[in-house]
Amino acid sequence: MRICLIVTFCSLFFAFNANSQSLSYKSKVHKIYSLIITEEARQVMIDKAIDNYSWVKNKESYAFWNEFTYEMRKIDVSDFAEIIIPVYYKYLSEEDLETFIESLTLPQNRLGIKHQMLLQKMSANASTLNEEAYNAGSIWGQQKADGIIRKLRSKGI
Repeated sequence: MRICLIVTFCSLFFAFNANSQSLSYKSKVHKIYSLIITEEARQVMIDKAIDNYSWVKNKESYAFWNEFTYEMRKIDVSDFAEIIIPVYYKYLSEEDLETFIESLTLPQNRLGIKHQMLLQKMSANASTLNEEAYNAGSIWGQQKADGIIRKLRSKGI
């Protein structure tokens, strides 16, 4: 159950005008993000972004590719949470976020009806949320990679 919640939450992570969310809502999304995005998950995100730019490896020099992958691995993915706030806001209330945080921090045998109801709510929107999260994540990764490519080219690498 907890894995389903985590997967669905990761999917939710995108799509709305972040300026209209409360500071409390944003802090809850960041809290969830800090609970579910491990170093391993961060590395997977970065590796996927690097894989999307494998064409650079064939087109550019070995030094360029090495510097590109080095810079990509240095990306701070904490700003990714800001990108997913709109998706959460679209589908989840602040109370839902609080329940989700509880479900991530409580032992599984202490999860109650409200946690199960949240899982059902998140599952009902899972395909839409996954698609929105994927699209937002792709745009985010592309922007980061394009910025690094511009930076490296301006250095003449």
